[in-house]
Amino acid sequence: MAFFGVSCFEGLEMVAWVSPVFVYLLLTRISGITLLDERGLAKWGDDPDYQRYRSETPALIPRMRGPTE
Repeated sequence: MAFFGVSCFEGLEMVAWVSPVFVYLLLTRISGITLLDERGLAKWGDDPDYQRYRSETPALIPRMRGPTE
């Protein structure tokens, strides 16, 4: 979504790109996904259904697919 506003940015307004990048880094590297994944592995790490869920589910951006059987 941030791409839509790029043509309107002038000078220091380009600093606005820092926020989405910072949030992405927080979610994927520092907190959020990493902490949640560690807790899930500690609680359900041996469960085959949880292992399948981890392998089939994207961590941050959902995939757009049709209904599964």
